[in-house]
Amino acid sequence: MTPRGAALPAMLAAAVLCVFAGATPASAAERSHVVEGQHLRLVSTADPEAMRGMLPGSVAIWDVSISADAPEPGVIDIALGGSGELPLEVDVRGCAEAWTADGCPAGAMSIERGLTASLDGTRTPLLETPADATTHLRLEVAVPSDATPPEDATTVLRVHAEGYGDQVEASPPGGGEGELPRTGMQLGGSALLAAGAVIVGVAGARLFAGRRSAMETS
Repeated sequence: MTPRGAALPAMLAAAVLCVFAGATPASAAERSHVVEGQHLRLVSTADPEAMRGMLPGSVAIWDVSISADAPEPGVIDIALGGSGELPLEVDVRGCAEAWTADGCPAGAMSIERGLTASLDGTRTPLLETPADATTHLRLEVAVPSDATPPEDATTVLRVHAEGYGDQVEASPPGGGEGELPRTGMQLGGSALLAAGAVIVGVAGARLFAGRRSAMETS
């Protein structure tokens, strides 16, 4: 894995989940949501119950694994973008193996620490990884304790993986074509289904149907 690689054209992988306060890694309530394009496979893991009630000072954990059945040697470029009104700080770490309750068995690589998520849709390159390797990311998303967001504020975080001319979208673990778990101090509002999105805020969220059905495992 190489931090901050330049983006490749063409393939966009997507996973969507709604994360909130109290998330703990590898809990019994965690669910994984799998989406597959022609070449790229993305697994998004979170605890839907722990996603409820994201408040200033709280932290949510989101694991995303990205792999490819690549037609030829190459790289996958991964970036993080955001849009909304709620300020967020994100720690991103990578692991050569799947994350467990004890962390990274192989020793974690710090990719970003205290990254201020963009609120205008700008993408921050995170890393470049060989297409024949599986990348396991852990994102710890925090609402700053001194944040004073407007009522019903939300921010959508997106993990983008690009290459090989494909595009897929997925619903969150525990979600579907109806409502997502509601969150925050003021419930209500909606959020757009988006590429690799974590929808975080002091508002509710509703999932709109994606362009492709996905398989959900528990």
